Amino acid sequence: MKKRNLAGLLLLAPLVLLSACGGVPELEITTKWNRDATLGNNVDGTSETLEYRVEYQAPEEKGDFSVAYTNGVYTSGYTVESIKTEKGNEKGYILRTSLEIDVQFFYREQQTAVMHDVTTSEVQFLLVGDKLRPIRSTKSVHENVPFRNVNSIKDCYGEYDYEFAIEYDSDDSTITKADVTFTDRSSDGGEPVKNEYPVKGKGTFLDNEEILFALRGMKYSEGLSFRTFNTTMKNVSTVALRSVQETEQAISFKLDGENSLVPLSEGEEGAIIPVYQIELSLGGNIGQSRTVVIAKQNDKGSENVYHCVPVSIYSPLLYSLGELRFTLQRATFTK
Repeated sequence: MKKRNLAGLLLLAPLVLLSACGGVPELEITTKWNRDATLGNNVDGTSETLEYRVEYQAPEEKGDFSVAYTNGVYTSGYTVESIKTEKGNEKGYILRTSLEIDVQFFYREQQTAVMHDVTTSEVQFLLVGDKLRPIRSTKSVHENVPFRNVNSIKDCYGEYDYEFAIEYDSDDSTITKADVTFTDRSSDGGEPVKNEYPVKGKGTFLDNEEILFALRGMKYSEGLSFRTFNTTMKNVSTVALRSVQETEQAISFKLDGENSLVPLSEGEEGAIIPVYQIELSLGGNIGQSRTVVIAKQNDKGSENVYHCVPVSIYSPLLYSLGELRFTLQRATFTK
């Protein structure tokens, strides 16, 4: 196995960038990630930390080549801080995520060693009054990725080690350009490569790393869409909701603060709460979808106990090799 050059493969990211571009509606986004969903821009002192268990679900049928993921942990957390913009310093969100997971590949009677994948990100964006407009983001990826055509244990996967950063330019609060710096750390030298890409079209624009956060504050409907910059295709792409279903789900996670409502305990089924099960369409030649289950907002906006938190995420792997399932374990909120 050799390290492979790569420009933007995000296999294990919580969300995947989608295809097609053009104008989309300007979405209304509210602070439903807060206990008081009506805070708007008055979010000083708010923050959250979420921790998920990540488990691998194998496909029903296995061929000569298979994969197994173990010991997966995904964390996500935001703070409200002063961030540097083209206007100076403005109040905004800083959202950081981390995914760590072990992976092992199998071909017939052979197997690789257990390897450790790590993906981290940070994105800075403005408040809801500015439609969560992104300012900048960075992503660091070191992962071992399965290949399609496998004939031996030596050629069943590739190791990728890269980083990219995006700085957005805007004109009258509309994103106009993405300055992208890509560094392939797996190649000799690893010199940064810088490119500028125009951002055209109208409507809500989000950085890929803030999509899951922003999704919590939207009004859901099938066909809802927004724009993002696709680092793989190097263009503006559109994310669309394929389906939205209101249902119920049993949850069991540690909710810190003055209301410890659903502590984890062995054999405890937890509370049954109303949720939205949202299927996001994936474009290009992937032909898959990703499902996010989000706690429904309480009828009383100021007592939004579960903060519209994603309680589960279902992320299919490429080549029908199974699925990663993210399950919320701990949530710490302020306000």
